[in-house]
Amino acid sequence: MVVKAKEHKQHLRFFYYLNLSRYKLIAECLLIKFFKPNKLW
Repeated sequence: MVVKAKEHKQHLRFFYYLNLSRYKLIAECLLIKFFKPNKLW
């Protein structure tokens, strides 16, 4: 029972990081899309 709960926690953490990295990618794409034409760097 305890091991099962621990495993579940690991899965939740994994999905959390997966979502986090995906949103980071989307944010970076949006930043590039908006700021690259303005030649800020």
